[in-house]
Amino acid sequence: MYLLDVLSVSEEYIVPKLSESILKNRIHYYRDERWYLDDIPEAIELDPDRGGIEVPDALVCDGIVFFSDRLKCLLDSSGVDYIFYKKTTISDEVLGIEEIFHIACIPRIDCIDTEKSVISNADEYDYNDGIVPFYNINNPVIIPESCGRYEIFRLLGSDCERIFVMERLYKKLSEAGLTGIGFRKVKELR
Repeated sequence: MYLLDVLSVSEEYIVPKLSESILKNRIHYYRDERWYLDDIPEAIELDPDRGGIEVPDALVCDGIVFFSDRLKCLLDSSGVDYIFYKKTTISDEVLGIEEIFHIACIPRIDCIDTEKSVISNADEYDYNDGIVPFYNINNPVIIPESCGRYEIFRLLGSDCERIFVMERLYKKLSEAGLTGIGFRKVKELR
């Protein structure tokens, strides 16, 4: 199992300027609350005050994950059919950039060993009020058998932006020559 590192924090990569509608729904993308989201395509511009001109295959901007059309097609052809996408055109007339990206609402699944992982509670919560706790999971220990068919996911209940990738999908992605993405091996429970 691997951690997918989105390297878009580099000054050389483009940075989109998020629209009001994307910002309004940021928490829903972050928490994988797709029932609040629409799939109506959107067009946004580059942020003129941040970033460069290189176009990577993945971006993270203010907690929102963007996958290039190339990366989405690769995931689709690999059988990954559980990510909610919102097609987004990112452009800049001055630089002559117009790229198709997709906001990726990556599923959060319950797959960690809570006894072996390093976890600290977030703010107070009350299940009776329908508030779901978000934990700071510093060192998650993943139980691969609990991942089911998910080969790319985030951790349920976690406030982190980490994206995990199973071995089979890692091999496909690492061989594809994607830009702006790196991988790190993570601990699994055996």
